[in-house]
Amino acid sequence: MDNMLRKALRKYRELRNQFENCLLGEDGDMWETEAKKFLAKRSCWTKPQVGVPAPEPSLIIDCDVDPFLPAGLQVEEHKPGGQFRWDPTKINLYLSPNQQDGKSIEGHKLRIELANQSVMNANLLDYLLAHPYLIPEDWKQDADGNTRFIYFWGTVYRDSDRNLCVRYLCWSGGHWQARYSWLGDGWHVRNPAARLAN
Repeated sequence: MDNMLRKALRKYRELRNQFENCLLGEDGDMWETEAKKFLAKRSCWTKPQVGVPAPEPSLIIDCDVDPFLPAGLQVEEHKPGGQFRWDPTKINLYLSPNQQDGKSIEGHKLRIELANQSVMNANLLDYLLAHPYLIPEDWKQDADGNTRFIYFWGTVYRDSDRNLCVRYLCWSGGHWQARYSWLGDGWHVRNPAARLAN
């Protein structure tokens, strides 16, 4: 291998390791938020001026733009959602009849059921991760106190093994996180879809 290439790879490996250590550190949430701003080509690590209140975030989410790509994922399908003004009363947490009364449905079948529903895409998920104080408190748990895993079916991804997956939002470890599930898994009462309210 060429020495110049080897040197460049070492340099980027060191940067990647440093970044991963920051993400795993005590300020990991802040690093993740700022990295997402950077990847979306927005200003990051900006400090508000002393005596000047920090501006409120725009409540308008562009659900038409390409979604954020977590490492190892590519977009399989992305349903545009237009310009959406965040209002939690305009979102309901939808459960298929096949997810209720102790039933479970495979993700591939649920995807077909949701095809004509107004499900939200991953742009809303990433907006809420960047502004977690806007997420309704009752999204953390269902009426029985079980953790909810809220799915954003408007964006379906494919992982490096070619499996289809969909991302979700959940309250874990004292903060909001995003993860994903393979469509081969089962969805039940704790796995609602974020959908426009009728």
